[in-house]
Amino acid sequence: SIKNAGLWSVGAGLFLAAFWNTREESIWIAPSLVLLLAFAFYHLRRLPRSRALLLAGLYLLPLMMLWGANLTLQRLNQKYYGIPAAIELETPEFKAAYGGLLRINSDKWLQYFPVVRDVREKAYAVSPTFRELQPFLDGPLGQEWQRMAGSDDLPAAFFIWVFRDSAAAAGYHQDGPRTLAFYQKMGDEIDQACAEGKLECSPRFTSLVPTWHREFNAMLLPTYFSVIKKIVSFSDATADTDGFKSTAPWEILQRFEIVTRERVLSPKPQVMRPDEPDYDSHLNKEKSRILTGIGTAYRIMIPPLFLLAFAIFVIIGGRSIIRRELRLLTVTSAAALSGILAIAFILTLVAITSYSEIGRAMHAAYPMVLLFIVTVILDVLTRIAPRDTGVAEPPITEW
Repeated sequence: SIKNAGLWSVGAGLFLAAFWNTREESIWIAPSLVLLLAFAFYHLRRLPRSRALLLAGLYLLPLMMLWGANLTLQRLNQKYYGIPAAIELETPEFKAAYGGLLRINSDKWLQYFPVVRDVREKAYAVSPTFRELQPFLDGPLGQEWQRMAGSDDLPAAFFIWVFRDSAAAAGYHQDGPRTLAFYQKMGDEIDQACAEGKLECSPRFTSLVPTWHREFNAMLLPTYFSVIKKIVSFSDATADTDGFKSTAPWEILQRFEIVTRERVLSPKPQVMRPDEPDYDSHLNKEKSRILTGIGTAYRIMIPPLFLLAFAIFVIIGGRSIIRRELRLLTVTSAAALSGILAIAFILTLVAITSYSEIGRAMHAAYPMVLLFIVTVILDVLTRIAPRDTGVAEPPITEW
């Protein structure tokens, strides 16, 4: 019914808006949305015009709600912080500065180190604005981050944060427009030095992803298939918190809890919660044990189920193409699979250019694996269900 479709559409819009603005790799959902929308709009061709237009509006409502949520967030940040974006990393000014650093070439480049010390020295020489950060970026502040990383330079996982910390230490990040002007001026100075030949630079293909070196080409396919294997096998799905406890000063941990409304794991709970002696009690340990057991069950069951579902999907998909018909569940399976492949591609780029520890980022793919398996099973059941059982078959689209 239209009422149910409207409720689903509003729910999808709320989910999409929340997902898009809380997941930094949310772009992976785009291929799945394109497949589902293409199927939905193609299915409308056989409906009366008035109903087709109404449903088309409901199909587009989640995207309009996403646009509205993004615009609202930008306006609120503009009003309170002077930053017309969800976060300043998305502003053209920040991308001008950070992307300018990324495009500077160096024969001393290292994998996982997008802006090595040699690149920073070159940038200091041509950009007076960037040189304001030198006492911090290559001073005690940067050295503290290096100690945290266990390295003699700043790796990709940390560089963007120490870069912002250095700007804050230099007196920026107190006023939004002034901070954006600082970043824009830095980017302009680096781009001008590149244009004048003072720096050897790569084209600005991207502003946040480290430069792709030709040495990475041979790593692309092996890494991609390795990431897919990890996703399908749930190899990094664990409830074990050892090694994942926060080590920041307790004042910062408390501030984090207040802002995020989440409880953090501290290696010294008695400091952070002196009135909660049962923080690491039997109950917490039992919860971890149960969740670890569930994760083990997933690692045993999911890989063979996924392979079986994939084989069935290929057969069903092939038959659908030959018969020139598609069912909603088949398209939904394809959308889930495309989401898995998209996440794997993004994580592959991250694993090659930025850092190899992608286990936590991989968690977004696990629900898509389960969705793929479930939709394939339902697709099979609806195809073999007797006609007189009352089982409603999903819409079929012919072309």
